[in-house]
Amino acid sequence: MRRAIRLFLATFLLFTGAVTLAAPALAASAAPYRYTDCFTDGAYEICFSGRGVVKEQSTPSGNVLFKASGTSTYTIRENGVLIEQGSGRDNFVLHEKSGEPHVYHSNGKGQFTFDGVTCTYRYNVTYANGELRHVTDDFRCDG
Repeated sequence: MRRAIRLFLATFLLFTGAVTLAAPALAASAAPYRYTDCFTDGAYEICFSGRGVVKEQSTPSGNVLFKASGTSTYTIRENGVLIEQGSGRDNFVLHEKSGEPHVYHSNGKGQFTFDGVTCTYRYNVTYANGELRHVTDDFRCDG
């Protein structure tokens, strides 16, 4: 379950950061993005940041290709003490035909450390023509 959350978090941070912060610049050939934020929840402080580039291309027939790639990091502190940290590199491609998602592809890798244990992950997902076409992931922990 924790692995699924990590993979979702990595993809979410990349995609959300790219779309939310770079949305006004999507018409340009390639637009860099950068985000950073912290919030607290009781004794916990969660900080995350990311940076990368997004690009959107449209064809005369109305197809759209959206690409984003970047890096992200996060830290979690409890009462000021670092309890978890991680980083990742992710790539995202979305091809739309007639305004509908046609092909989605995402891959990435990263690592995080929690309670003295360091874990690494890799993933590669392709969804095309309404079907999940390819899924691979590798998750390992040392310590």
